[in-house]
Amino acid sequence: MTVIVDIEKKGVREISGGFKVSGKKVNLWVRIYDTEFGKKARITVSFYDGARWVNTPPIWLNKSLCEELSVRLRRISEKLT
Repeated sequence: MTVIVDIEKKGVREISGGFKVSGKKVNLWVRIYDTEFGKKARITVSFYDGARWVNTPPIWLNKSLCEELSVRLRRISEKLT
C-alpha cells in the first residue's frame, strides 16, 4: 500500500514541510531548501534493487515548476475520480 508521510527537516538550510511517498521498495522524497538560488523543492527517488537502496540524482523545482507540476497532477487526479 502506498502512503504519504511527513518527514523531519535534517539540516539548517532545509525548510519544514517535506514528505515522502512510500510504496513497495520505492520512496519518492520531497524536501524544501533555502538555497543560494532561492527556495527550491528537491525531488529524489530511492529504490531497493534487491541488495541495497539506490538514490537517484535530485530534480530541483522552483516555484513556477512546482506550480506547473501541481496543475498536471491535478489533471491526473481528475481522471482518476
